Amino acid sequence: MAALLAARRSDVSCLVTIAAPLDTTAWTEALHVSPLSLSLNPADQTGALTRVPQTHFRGLQDKLVPASTTARFLKGVPGATVIDKEKFDHNCCWLDDWKDLRRASCLAQ
Repeated sequence: MAALLAARRSDVSCLVTIAAPLDTTAWTEALHVSPLSLSLNPADQTGALTRVPQTHFRGLQDKLVPASTTARFLKGVPGATVIDKEKFDHNCCWLDDWKDLRRASCLAQ
């Protein structure tokens, strides 16, 4: 949702996502669920996002949003920062480490 909003606004100074399905087609395929045929896909909006500083956090233990499902989105925004957290999953440990994560993101600028 955040990426879709940022793509449509001109006043976004930083986009940060945490464990986000940035390519909903790849995401639904990876989970073997029905496609989101009536939903916009953030991976199709990257052209409008290249001007926005971005930090995307991925948990490498995340089975709900596997890191591999973000590849097409990230290819479309080559300037984006990607921070992979090896021991994090979809729930653990984002809140516990938020102060450090924030400092590592475009929010700190």
